[in-house]
Amino acid sequence: MKTQVLEHKDAYDIAKLHLKSFSGFFLTSLGYSFLVIFYKSVINNKNSINLGVFENNKLIGFAIGSIKSESFYKILLKENFFQLLFSLLKPVIVNPYNIIKLLKSFKSSNNKINIKDSAVLLSICVNPNSHLKGIGTVLVKEFEQEIFKYSNTLALTTDSLNNEKVNLFYIRNGYNLHSQFFQSKRLMNFYVKNKIK
Repeated sequence: MKTQVLEHKDAYDIAKLHLKSFSGFFLTSLGYSFLVIFYKSVINNKNSINLGVFENNKLIGFAIGSIKSESFYKILLKENFFQLLFSLLKPVIVNPYNIIKLLKSFKSSNNKINIKDSAVLLSICVNPNSHLKGIGTVLVKEFEQEIFKYSNTLALTTDSLNNEKVNLFYIRNGYNLHSQFFQSKRLMNFYVKNKIK
């Protein structure tokens, strides 16, 4: 097992792993093509930190984020508007409300994950079929080592309800519940961890 920086070409495997691990989530419903473009956009962003865990050269987990939480999604949309829009054609034809929901979701996240000068962990994912244990902890620790080179504070959000395992994971790894907010009808927990000086 090895941890390394994710590259542009890894977006295809990241999207596949996302689909396998995050069934029932809104971004997942937008499909594989959208996820590939979305993750390429994140990896290409100059402020992003992206790490993957590989076993026998196969991606089994990833953590992505940004050294700046402020307006991250707004910048992402601005820089990659037409590519993201094109990848949404099929999901929008199936359900035109998807485009509005996506914009609302990004706007809500921009407003809430905003402590001045904080970095943000956008997503951490581990293959549910992996036999290796502790991958999530390895990922989050490696991610923190990189992110704390640029920021003294790391923020993240996750669902508050029916998500006990994930919330306990962050608490065990030293994250403190800062506040809660609603994203659409979902109650979200907003966690913060400060760099140990």
